[in-house]
Amino acid sequence: MIVERGWPYYDSWNIELRMRFGECRKVNMERVREVRLAEPPSVEDVRDLLGRVEVPIPGDYHDADVGAIIQKALNDTNPFVRGAGDNLVSDQAGAPARSGPRW
Repeated sequence: MIVERGWPYYDSWNIELRMRFGECRKVNMERVREVRLAEPPSVEDVRDLLGRVEVPIPGDYHDADVGAIIQKALNDTNPFVRGAGDNLVSDQAGAPARSGPRW
């Protein structure tokens, strides 16, 4: 979406972006060079990579969750159409499950 200066919502988006950039932190991408990823990357590869750049995967994420992240990163043809987690598998009761495909 492009919102030009002077158009409605420009100021609110500008404020939102400034707030979000203020909350973010730098990631040392030089450490990425230390990691060799398989093709496709394994769950262990991704955990190691994100750990080295100090963006660890939360402890309650299972291997299936990391696999779903890998799947979406490699195979999503248009990430702007769908949101994260939209293609998760449902449990038998029909409720969305937290885990994606099993790797």
